[in-house]
Amino acid sequence: MNILEAMQTPELFGDAFTGDSWETWRAVLSGAFALPMDDDRLATFKSVAGDREPPSERVRELWCVAGRRSAKTHTAAAIAVYLATVGAAIERLTDKLSAGERGVIALLATDRNQAKVALNYIHGLFDSSPALRGMIEKRGAESIDLNNRISVEVS
Repeated sequence: MNILEAMQTPELFGDAFTGDSWETWRAVLSGAFALPMDDDRLATFKSVAGDREPPSERVRELWCVAGRRSAKTHTAAAIAVYLATVGAAIERLTDKLSAGERGVIALLATDRNQAKVALNYIHGLFDSSPALRGMIEKRGAESIDLNNRISVEVS
């Protein structure tokens, strides 16, 4: 299951990412995760990527320049939750960890207030999902530890 499928699966992310207003983010994430795009999504991707072709493989970093209230933090929270749960399972990330090691998905914010907003989005995504809620092992002031040996940390 890729990130777009996960974001549109009610059992995982509810209806948090439904609607046409998310199409630009779906195009950006399709590019970032090297997912196939139809002509409309490709046109949307190119319109926000300076007419560049999408990457042929998943990117290591994603930099987005977007205005206020453009759902940057909500999208970053969704990416972090996906990578820590579904993505970790697909890529068998925990198999790559040594005994006693914990993998970390880090979400960096510009300041403490923004970090709190991001962590609140992450809490909301886990809390609203019956499938993901049961994965929480421990909640910290700046992180969530999951029972799959992955932590989501916001700073």
